[in-house]
Amino acid sequence: MQIIAYDPAWRDATLAFRRRMYPCNPQAGDEQHFVWRQERHPFGAGLSLLAVQDGQVIGHWLGIPERIRCPGAVRTCQWMVDLAVAPEHRDTMAAMQLFRAAGARGENLLAIGVPEDLLPFYTVFRWQRLAIADTFFRVFQPGPSATMAERSLPMAPLVRLADRLLPLAWRARSALRRATSVRLESQPGQEFDRLFDELAPSLGRCGDRGSAWLRWKLFDRPCGAHELLVARDPAGRLQGWIALKRRERAGKARWAEIVDFLCHPDRPDLFDELVEAASSRALQAGCAFVRLRCALPEHCARLRRPSWVRQVRSPIDDLFLLPGADPGARGDLLGHPWHLSSGASDSVDTGQDEWLDASPTGPLR
Repeated sequence: MQIIAYDPAWRDATLAFRRRMYPCNPQAGDEQHFVWRQERHPFGAGLSLLAVQDGQVIGHWLGIPERIRCPGAVRTCQWMVDLAVAPEHRDTMAAMQLFRAAGARGENLLAIGVPEDLLPFYTVFRWQRLAIADTFFRVFQPGPSATMAERSLPMAPLVRLADRLLPLAWRARSALRRATSVRLESQPGQEFDRLFDELAPSLGRCGDRGSAWLRWKLFDRPCGAHELLVARDPAGRLQGWIALKRRERAGKARWAEIVDFLCHPDRPDLFDELVEAASSRALQAGCAFVRLRCALPEHCARLRRPSWVRQVRSPIDDLFLLPGADPGARGDLLGHPWHLSSGASDSVDTGQDEWLDASPTGPLR
C-alpha cells in the first residue's frame, strides 16, 4: 500500500471509490461537486491524499484550504472534511497512514464535527482539542427536529399538534417584529472584502470571509440551495451578512444551516436582526429548525439551545488543531477567541442532504 498525493489523473478512480463508499450520498462521487470542492477553491487546491494498492484507491483523506486571520498574522490551514477507507481494508493501517501522511506534510490542520469513533486518531497524532464553539437550534417543529437529533419525545399527539401550531406562532411573531433592513444579495462584491478587513481585528481568529470565498461557497457550488442576506445602514453601506443553506433528509426533516455570518461582535442588535431574517427565510421554506454554530461569547450569549436536543457535550462541536511546521503557528492558532462557524467543514461540504428543489421561496419578508 502507498499513500500518494491526489492529482487529476486519479480523478476517475477517486470518484469511483467515493461512490462506493457513500452510496446514499449522490454528491460524494459527483464529478462537478468534487472538482468544485477539490480543485477550484479560491485559496488553492485542497489537501487530498490517496491510499493506493495494486492500482486501486482504497482510502481517501480530503481537506479544504482556509486562511485564518490571526492577530498579527495570516495562517494557511487545511480543514479535514473526510476520511474514508474501503471496508475490506479497515483492519489494516490505511487510516493511520493517511492521518500520519497528512500530519507529515507540515501544514496547519483543522477539524470540526469529529465523531466519537474517530477520536483515537486525533489523540494518537496529538491534535489539540479546543472547546471554543457551540451549536444552537431554533426549532419550529419539535417532531422532525427530535427525529433528526435521534431523540424520542413523550406524548406524541401533543407533539403532532405542536408541529402544526408552532410554525403559525413563529410566523405571527415574525409579523409583529419591526420591518427588517436585511435583504437578499445576488453576488458579493468588493464591499464584502472591505467589511471583512474592517471587522477581522475584532474577531480573534477567523477564516477569510471575503468576496472570493463567498462566491465559491454559495454561488459557484454546483448543488444545493443557498442564500446570502445582507444588512446595510441608511446610506447603503454594508454592515453585516448571513449565509443560509437549506437542507433535507428524505423521510425525516427539512432544515436550514446558517453556513456563516459576519458582523461586529459589539453589535448585538445587528446579530439578532441577521439571525431573525435567516430564521424567517427558513420558516418560509417549511424548515423544521435552523442550526447555527458560533464561538464568540458575544454571539453565544444571544442564543439559547433547547435542552432536549443535546444533554452532554460531544466532540462534534470542538475544534481539533494540529499546528504545522512553522513554530509560530502554534501560538497564533491555539489562542482565543475564535469566530468559528460550520462554513468550512462539517457536513456542509460533503454534499449530503442537499435540498433537491433549489427554487426560491419568494421575496424576503
